[in-house]
Amino acid sequence: DLRGGGAGGAINRNFDFRLLPSEFVRTLEVEKSPSASSKEGGLSGTITVETARPLDLGSKYAFSAYGAVDSNSGKYSPRVSGLMSETFLDGRLGILLTAAYTHSQPETHAINNTGWGRTTEETLNFDYNGDGALQDSLYIPSQIRTEVAREDRKRTALAGAVEYDLNDNIRLYTEGFYSKRELESRSLENIHLFSNAPTGVFNTGDAQIQTIEGIDPSLPTYNVPFALQLNMTDVDVRGNDRINDSVAKTTFLKAGAEYRDDYWEGEFSVAHSKSEQLGDNLNLAQIQRFNVGYSCFAGQDICGLNLSDETAARYLDPAQGIVASLNGAFDRLTEDEVLDIQFDASRFLDNSIITKIGFGGVATQHDVYANAQFLVVPAASLAGVAGLSPA
Repeated sequence: DLRGGGAGGAINRNFDFRLLPSEFVRTLEVEKSPSASSKEGGLSGTITVETARPLDLGSKYAFSAYGAVDSNSGKYSPRVSGLMSETFLDGRLGILLTAAYTHSQPETHAINNTGWGRTTEETLNFDYNGDGALQDSLYIPSQIRTEVAREDRKRTALAGAVEYDLNDNIRLYTEGFYSKRELESRSLENIHLFSNAPTGVFNTGDAQIQTIEGIDPSLPTYNVPFALQLNMTDVDVRGNDRINDSVAKTTFLKAGAEYRDDYWEGEFSVAHSKSEQLGDNLNLAQIQRFNVGYSCFAGQDICGLNLSDETAARYLDPAQGIVASLNGAFDRLTEDEVLDIQFDASRFLDNSIITKIGFGGVATQHDVYANAQFLVVPAASLAGVAGLSPA
């Protein structure tokens, strides 16, 4: 019964499978019908993850290593794992140790266009059809969002198990698991709000305005052209610099006994698991106005962006931003601890109708703690430190 918080620090009833390397898993069992010892609340069923056991594997040693190169970051991501299983006392005692380490550094590039908004020639101060009047309407993108996100993920996992056959019917066992997952994430997002009070158009010769054919006359977009390419002045650009640093640890220890003969099988176990996560998820928001152009043609995979020469110099100047806020989770701690005592028994019957009767139970103590700590720094307090202007 392993539990661990997700990247955002949330605690819930779901196990985070990123904590458990696939090399540690022997089988997955899906139980559609609940048993007496099943955890309550599973509407669709219960998934049981069985890790490797030494008396099943026997004497075995394995090691694997491989890696991949992320095409965006150009960085190499290694993954190594090892397993050692050995038996003693004529196969009655088994000891197993496994370890795995993963380090990945992916990078994501994204751009998307969110809707179109209706504006007028008067708002843009641009007579696109040359009729001498600024009374016509047209559609421009509401916003185009760009993002570059870089992550550095590390995961270290250790597991072990000891089994001992007391006799032909009774097996004693203990198993444990430890995982540590570290995440450092940086993302820079720029939201270009074209529909938010632009004041004009530059390089007007590049503008391409087109009426879309086949639109239902009852729709507001009927016979109103779309600006598929336009260069706009004083576009509202919102920058978000997000930082997500977190360290999550999970430990698990279980001990128990199994009994099997021709008519009966049963198991008694005591398990303890604990997970904790400490992390920050902060966002520095800035605003500024730039001269930005776009192109969004039919069949184009993504909308394109371009900057005026004047804006290109200011765009990369860190002193040009106007600070809006710094806020987010800061030193947020979440903890989850579970103690389980479980018993299962089954009686096999020589009956053509009823072949098996099972009964059992589970007692669980579940403790959860979260401090929900949040940091808010007003723009006026932050601007002086950052060397920027307050919003």
